[in-house]
Amino acid sequence: MLEVWRRESRLMVHRGLAQAFREGRPMIFSADMEMEDGALLPAEIVAAPLRGPTGLPDRLLGLYQPLGADGDEAKDVQGLIVRAMTPAATPPVRRAALTLAAVDGRRIA
Repeated sequence: MLEVWRRESRLMVHRGLAQAFREGRPMIFSADMEMEDGALLPAEIVAAPLRGPTGLPDRLLGLYQPLGADGDEAKDVQGLIVRAMTPAATPPVRRAALTLAAVDGRRIA
């Protein structure tokens, strides 16, 4: 996942991803998408850790949303430049964590 980020952003992104895995909660990155023509378009990127059979995060789901763009511009992105990162808010203690359970491919909870 680090290859899509500009070299100068990789250390900060790496630290954010490590924190997401360690805490088991999504990290939100504010970024600029560097286009072929040099223009910068703002975007938000979420890296959400997914828990495996052990109950520990072992994968990431990445989502991005160009801000102020039609969406077609994203195909010409040359690299991402991180501006800020913020961990997702921790859910209230009273609320149970959302999980999905499946048996033989059939969702049961």
